[in-house]
Amino acid sequence: MQTITQNPAQQRIGPLAALPEFVAELGADPAAVLAGTGLAPSDLRPDLFVSLALFDLLLERAAAVTGRSDIALQLGLRQSFRALGPIGRLMSHAPTLGDALTDFVSFQITNSRGAAAYLHRMGDDVAFGIGIYDREFRSSQHAYDLSIAVGCTLVRELTNGQVEPTEILLMRREPADPASYRPLARCPIRFNQAQCCLILPARSLGHRLTTGDPVARAQLLNELNARLLHAPWGVA
Repeated sequence: MQTITQNPAQQRIGPLAALPEFVAELGADPAAVLAGTGLAPSDLRPDLFVSLALFDLLLERAAAVTGRSDIALQLGLRQSFRALGPIGRLMSHAPTLGDALTDFVSFQITNSRGAAAYLHRMGDDVAFGIGIYDREFRSSQHAYDLSIAVGCTLVRELTNGQVEPTEILLMRREPADPASYRPLARCPIRFNQAQCCLILPARSLGHRLTTGDPVARAQLLNELNARLLHAPWGVA
């Protein structure tokens, strides 16, 4: 498996592994997205790590060559927990949704050294979101669109559609066609916000997952804890 280097802004490709195929489906040339990067479509394996800047550049180019400003959003909606690798599998074996989301927050550092996930209690609600902290990363609608779409897909998939956000907060400006964001969830979607997150009812964290498996979960916890203990950046 590809390992993270000392670059502080390395990011696991994950959902972008499906980008060349998606670009081709939209009638554009995937080679135009990868030109000059030294990467071929076959290189975009889910466990490949690249700089966060290159990760975002690929999304920007894909939007340009396809003419789809919402391409990151649509790509995120096509994902499953498997796109997150061991973290996704760990989440699927959690006993409750709250445990699954806590797993993601706890082990996100094994997938990214430029972004952090959070789960914050706010009265009767919780905010499940992500923030990019890499100092050299410029604000990008694409990276956040992808993150929020993957988040919605995760919650929906893990709970078989029984839990949905009550609000979605996005840092980006309201697009010319906000209707393209409707597939995220059946709830208000608020643009120009100070954070990028899903607002979930706090009671939903107790939702039992039908895919919970304590044996498989214990094995994956050992694997991920070992990665943290031996990682060059230390333990989260």
